[in-house]
Amino acid sequence: MRIAVVSLRSPVPVYTGLLERTYQTCRYLGERHRVTVYYPHEKRQQQKAESGRVPDAQPFDRVGLQSRVVDTLERLVPSYSPLKGVYHLHPWLYPQLRSHFREYDPDVVVVELPYLVPLAVAASRGLDCRLVLSEHNIEYKFAQRLDIPLWRLLRRYEFAACNRADAVLTVSETDRDTLAPHLDDDVSLAVAPNGVDVDRFAPSNASRADAVRDRHDLTEPVLVFHGNLGSAQNAEVVELLVEEVFPAVRREFESATLMLVGAGAPDSTPPGVVCTGIIDDLPGHVAAADVAVAPMLSGSGTNLKILEYLASGVPVVTTPVGAEGLPLVDGETALVSPPGDAAAETVRTLREADLRERLSENGRDLAVSEFSWGATLASYDAAIGGQTRA
Repeated sequence: MRIAVVSLRSPVPVYTGLLERTYQTCRYLGERHRVTVYYPHEKRQQQKAESGRVPDAQPFDRVGLQSRVVDTLERLVPSYSPLKGVYHLHPWLYPQLRSHFREYDPDVVVVELPYLVPLAVAASRGLDCRLVLSEHNIEYKFAQRLDIPLWRLLRRYEFAACNRADAVLTVSETDRDTLAPHLDDDVSLAVAPNGVDVDRFAPSNASRADAVRDRHDLTEPVLVFHGNLGSAQNAEVVELLVEEVFPAVRREFESATLMLVGAGAPDSTPPGVVCTGIIDDLPGHVAAADVAVAPMLSGSGTNLKILEYLASGVPVVTTPVGAEGLPLVDGETALVSPPGDAAAETVRTLREADLRERLSENGRDLAVSEFSWGATLASYDAAIGGQTRA
């Protein structure tokens, strides 16, 4: 089967959670079918990708679509402006994508995110192919929680985009239930949860922890939070960590370190906060932490970073938003509490060795048993074949 994947970014190098999901999807499908990924070639993103992870397994082809309009808009529109939603519709890429589709003649077109649906529909018009939409988040919920204007307009657009597809895959039961009442009867709807590479993120990475601590001069205990730190949902978490959670921890543990891993870190931070930038060994950095603190305030879908912490055997402190879509049990697989309690729960975790051990073991067991990528992406088999999974 020939599958075309239409993505906002090249799936390789991998330097964000969105790209991890896209890469794993392309890898899963590419091991079973012929897969070609089409994406807008953006110079700014190419520069960011220079420090990203380049996986050994790439069973797919990649085609970057070039456009002067894309280059101009990329310079003019700020990275996290709400205008990015309109910008990412990419109608100016239609002639190129249409030409590629005519030559490739895909049996299935998989679209990453609803923004690209109009482009994919237009480019595949007249071809005998199935359209599958992958919803990484419910985009309008994401915008609503960040108080982005016009989220109601985005909601109408998102429902319309879903109804242009033959099948829609969400990352959680919660997201599926949000969409279900608004989809036509002939649109199949299933869940393909986010997952984690349980071999790459594993307690065995603790053997690399000392090198990471030495590299960044970390003093124990170590807290960690990672991601694209400049994105809206992560930036507000960083602010909460730096201004409330970490000071409370330092009052109890004077030598504590907060390690912020990823691009877009704040320009200035107080003593004890270490910003690593993009690094080449994320599993090793996660393993260097005593506790992962992710008090998410907004967002949608499920958090890949939470799964990476769980798989690594690092105790997790998070919020109901951070736990959304995941079968976390408070006090057993993670500590889940309102954002205002994040500081107290972090201190509690650091104080109680038995609690840390329980969270570590149970979290790892949950990740391995339910969230390995091969298991979570199995819903794609039915979606691309036109069958609805039970």
